[in-house]
Amino acid sequence: MNMRTLAVLLTAVVSMWQASTASAQSVDGLRYIVRVQTSNAAQASQRLMDAGYDVLGVDPTGKSVELAVTDAERDALTRQGYRVTTIDHVRPLREAMQVQAEAAPATTSSSSLMAASVAAPAAAAPLAAAPLAAPDYLDLDGIVAEMQSLAASYPSIVKFVDLTTTLGTPPTSQGRHLYALKISDNVDVDEDEPAVLIVSAHHAREINTPVITLRDAQRLASGYGTDPQITAEVDSNEIWIAPVWNPDGYTYVFTTDNMWRKNRHVFSSGAGVDQNRNYPEGWGTQCNGSTSVTSEEYRGTAAASEPETQTMMAWSQREHFAKVIDYHSYGREVLYGYRCLPHPFSAWMQQEAAALSTASGYAGATRVPSADGEHQEWQFGRMGAYAFLIEVSDAFQPPYASAVQESDLVWPGIFTVLDRPIPLAGHVVDGNTKLPLNAKLELLGVNFTQGETNGSGGAYGEYHVFAPAGVYDVRFSAPGYTSVTAHVDLSTNPATTMDVELFPAPPPPPEQVVYFDDFETAAGWAVNPAGTDTATTGRWERCVPQATSSSGPKQLATTVSGVNALVTGCAAGAAAGDNDVDGGRTSIQSPAIALPADGTLELSFSYYFAHASNSSSADYLRVSVVGATKVVALQELGSATDDDAVWAAKTFDLSAFAGQTVRLLIEASDSSTGSLVEAAVDDVKIVRR
Repeated sequence: MNMRTLAVLLTAVVSMWQASTASAQSVDGLRYIVRVQTSNAAQASQRLMDAGYDVLGVDPTGKSVELAVTDAERDALTRQGYRVTTIDHVRPLREAMQVQAEAAPATTSSSSLMAASVAAPAAAAPLAAAPLAAPDYLDLDGIVAEMQSLAASYPSIVKFVDLTTTLGTPPTSQGRHLYALKISDNVDVDEDEPAVLIVSAHHAREINTPVITLRDAQRLASGYGTDPQITAEVDSNEIWIAPVWNPDGYTYVFTTDNMWRKNRHVFSSGAGVDQNRNYPEGWGTQCNGSTSVTSEEYRGTAAASEPETQTMMAWSQREHFAKVIDYHSYGREVLYGYRCLPHPFSAWMQQEAAALSTASGYAGATRVPSADGEHQEWQFGRMGAYAFLIEVSDAFQPPYASAVQESDLVWPGIFTVLDRPIPLAGHVVDGNTKLPLNAKLELLGVNFTQGETNGSGGAYGEYHVFAPAGVYDVRFSAPGYTSVTAHVDLSTNPATTMDVELFPAPPPPPEQVVYFDDFETAAGWAVNPAGTDTATTGRWERCVPQATSSSGPKQLATTVSGVNALVTGCAAGAAAGDNDVDGGRTSIQSPAIALPADGTLELSFSYYFAHASNSSSADYLRVSVVGATKVVALQELGSATDDDAVWAAKTFDLSAFAGQTVRLLIEASDSSTGSLVEAAVDDVKIVRR
């Protein structure tokens, strides 16, 4: 919904709502439609939204803001100094529509929640569509029945699918399933064709959007075989249409609160998650909605916390949608990109959105989304889809005839999306078996900063890349396979097809152990090899260590393997500091180790360096490789923060020493005054690959 600078006309006779307040009661409490007077409606609207209020819109004059509020919220607004006028209360949809119809003749120049004053664009040419079963908004049961009827009437091209059962995803919080129609020339076959998604009613009160998607399905089904353009689209795509993605909230709109937006997940402090703030892309960022359950933009307890979100993600990962249209109301504009996050293709996406807006009868109007964490953002950010949100109409719940006219207006936009060439598409398969692969796709050198992903998938390993014209290096990779990078020019061919074969990566070369010492037997290590050590206690020795503790373990009685290790003073003593390193440096050096002249050489060992809070950076554990040159493989310094003994692993590339004879030099030092320092090393190993 566009909650900024759009007119919302609100009208009703006060006496009409007083008699029906009981019907709107719920666990959420009765909500009222109020008008707040203000000198700057745009600023007040944003301030109220940031505070979690359900802002319905602003007056065309910019002097008032209209909201749906609870009793407590209405009182809070008054306490904050706002001038609040109660206009109406929320009610079951049918009752609200009746109020609208009865009040309409007397309110042609003032406001109505159902019919706004924004000038409508020029009407599109009439387009044929099979009529709905009833000339009025359908409740959830009516929509499901219409979907089933359409599938029964056109069984060769339309299929009714229970997504919750098919995908094995959880039902909604009130136990409902999510449904969709598949429309394709071979509807029972998963064909190697682009999958296209058209979805509506993530937000429950936007009841005009299912009219559009359901009529889209009817047009496609009834026009197949007679309309050449429709026939071509159905033959070359797998089109999926989901009219209601918030079945619990949509039902609540009909039974209780016509202005309800969220789903019906009940929490201890309120009800509902804004499903279009619950997707992982951008969830938890600054512009992702509210952390308060009572807010109309509550984003949920975690990314994808809601069954509806989980089902959409599972469905998208199975079908690998190439193109996505998500209908919302209201605003008559197309939303592109992120709300606050950067995207390298945002300028190009705005151009694409403008073309879609023009085709939909909205004169090229576009904007960025209302928040991050929205559905279409996840589709293009994580699935690589050509995905846009279209705000339709000038009201949430216009008269039904207006919703039908809007569906005629935006219908040509469907073809703009269906006919949009995919800049780069193809399949990724195993080069030996030719079976499809789930591969990762990367546009090398393009600065994606939000962890965006793309890949191949589905039954055929299909992939799609939507990007501006240009030259790209595209890397295809999969675990266990050798990656492939392709140089692709999308300037000369804006609809490039390229199939990719990945071959299993060769097994790693066998590992040759050049040297290993677990210190279970003496192997020629020399203490104080240069005769320059100054430590008076805690000198290096090979032994079975005894545990010490001071504000936590400082010397461990456990080793990595066996019972022995190299330790700075084995005995525990009466106190932890009795046999730690004191007085300066202690060192120990390995025997000479002859390294092979070729291959990749790697040193590995386990170690710990522990010290009390009386340590400083003058204390250290250091492991060096001494050959033609001396290189430090590990160095850890002391500090004034207590650090307990925990075994850790270290690896170091020795390839620079290939062909040399080297020694390993291990040093520990207590150069601070009176500090507690302990160190140990175990399982020293050098391998050649």
